[in-house]
Amino acid sequence: MEVLGHCPACGGKKHNGSMVVCRDYLVTLELFQIVECENCQLRFTNPRPSKQKIAAYYRSEDYLSHSDGKNNLLEKTYQHVKTLMLDRKLKMIGKHSKREGRKLLDFGCGTGDFLLAAEKKGYNAIGYEPGKNAASKAKAKGVRVFTRMEELYETITQTKPDIITLWHVLEHMHEYPGIIDTLNLLLNKNGILVIAVPVSSSLDAKRYHKYWAAYDVPRHLFHFTPDTLVPAIVQKGFRFVGKNGLPFDSYYISLLSEKNKKQDKAENTGPKPTKIKPSLIDFIKATAIGSASNLSAMLQRTPWSGEVYTFEKTG
Repeated sequence: MEVLGHCPACGGKKHNGSMVVCRDYLVTLELFQIVECENCQLRFTNPRPSKQKIAAYYRSEDYLSHSDGKNNLLEKTYQHVKTLMLDRKLKMIGKHSKREGRKLLDFGCGTGDFLLAAEKKGYNAIGYEPGKNAASKAKAKGVRVFTRMEELYETITQTKPDIITLWHVLEHMHEYPGIIDTLNLLLNKNGILVIAVPVSSSLDAKRYHKYWAAYDVPRHLFHFTPDTLVPAIVQKGFRFVGKNGLPFDSYYISLLSEKNKKQDKAENTGPKPTKIKPSLIDFIKATAIGSASNLSAMLQRTPWSGEVYTFEKTG
C-alpha cells in the first residue's frame, strides 16, 4: 500500500485522520480509511493500492461496470438502468455542444455502450479503456477503443475531440488532478468536459455511512463533493457550465449498500466475500432511501447521489 503524505489536489499535508473506515465488499474484505484534507476538504482513500497493484481489486465477476451480465436480478437492474441513462446522458451533452460532426472521447469507456449510443446519434466517437476485459467487450460491439495512452495520443493530436466524457471514472484515477491537465491538452478549443461522479455528501451517503456502496474502496481513490470538484477543475483552465443529477444512482447505490450491510453481519473476516443476493426487503429499503435522497436533492438540501458536471475549456 502507498501512503499519501499530502493532498493530491492542493498539496496540503494535514488531514483529519479517518473520516470513515470502509470495507472492500467486492474482492478482499480489507478495511480502508478515507481521510479529508484540512485545507481543501478533498476526501481520498489513504493508504491505497499503488497503480501497479490496483488491478487485483477489479478482478471479480461481480464488478458490474466491466460486465454485460444479466444473470440475476441485480445484474438485470444495473443493465436496465444503464440503458435508460444512455439517452439522458446524450441529451445533457447536446445542450452544451452544437457543432456538426462532433468528435467525442469517452475516457474510461468500460464495455462501450455509451460509445455505441453516441455513434448512433451521429457523433464521431472513440473510447479509452485500460481494462483489457472491458475493452475487448467494447471492441466486440464495433466501437473504436484504445487501451494504451500512447495510441490515444497519436490519434488525438491529429483530430482533437470537441467533447470528453468521464462517466464515473475520475474517482478511479491515481493521477488526479494531473489527468485533468492531460484532458485539457487533448480537448479542442472551447471543447466540453463532462464528469460524472458519486457525491459523498448526498443524503444516501450520510444514511449508509461506512456501508455506502459508492465509497467502493479501494477502487474509488477519491470521494468528491461539489465544493471539492468544481473549484479544482476550474483552476485547471475550465469554466463551470452547470450540473445535472443522476436520479437512478441513488436507488442502485442504496440497493448495493443494503447488500453491504447484510454481508458485514454475515462475515467480517475471510479471504473472499460471501455471495449474498438482495431480497425483496432490501429492494423496498433501497427504494425508500433512494427516494428520500432524490427528494432532498430536488429541494436542494443535499446533492444528488450521482451528479454530472459540465465544463467548457477556456484556453
